[in-house]
Amino acid sequence: GSNTALSLALVAEAGSIEDDATANIAVTNNASFTANGAVGAITLGDAVGNVDNFGSLNAVSSGSIYISEDSTMDINVITAGNAVTLISETSSILDNNAAAMNITAPGQVTLTAVDYFGRVADSNVLKNPGTGTVTVGNAIETSITLLDASVTANGGEISIDNSGAGALTLGSAGTFSLAGVNQTSIWLRNDNSIAVTSWQVGTSDNIGLIATTGNISIAPVGINLGRDAVTGGTLRLEAALAGQDVSMTGGNLNSITAKNFVL
Repeated sequence: GSNTALSLALVAEAGSIEDDATANIAVTNNASFTANGAVGAITLGDAVGNVDNFGSLNAVSSGSIYISEDSTMDINVITAGNAVTLISETSSILDNNAAAMNITAPGQVTLTAVDYFGRVADSNVLKNPGTGTVTVGNAIETSITLLDASVTANGGEISIDNSGAGALTLGSAGTFSLAGVNQTSIWLRNDNSIAVTSWQVGTSDNIGLIATTGNISIAPVGINLGRDAVTGGTLRLEAALAGQDVSMTGGNLNSITAKNFVL
């Protein structure tokens, strides 16, 4: 059945939170879910036909978190003791708390949206996003180690600022994807190393990877660094600290084409 509220706060002190396969949830303002049980989990919107919509979202679990929303997902704080899966089925996943931390998890993090996951500053990966308008950009703040993320729309964006968790692996479960065309964009910064094991990007997509204190390593299998020099495709690979490297594991970076290239 349908359940509506202006605001919602649910706490499971010794268990999990989940919705029935026939339940629809609509919360106008903030929805907050806490599962404190030793094996607690939060699972919402995983059944076919569920319609779940939240004004903004907080979720804290001692176990895993899986939330699928049928509209734009505006996230405040998502904290898990294990894995996190967030899905916006029709729109975007956006930062709702400015520069504060959005997602913290030690396990696999999988993020899926149609249009945007965070916002790249003016769709330009040479700029570092702020915490405001589309022109300024607004990255999702994370503290994670394993990330798969995908957006499917033309002109889609992934914007992530990761810190405090050590080295970050992209494509760790096989999916880091910009499936749209027309210059979709990735801007991703980590305060340690970045390892790319798998991704799906087009030659007109814009890629910005910034490791502020570590290396950037890119696996050669299935990785295309060639950008289209005419129709677009900015490539920014930045290992900012002296003595750190950008490398292709088992391969080389001898031949790269791009309209704009920063190394």
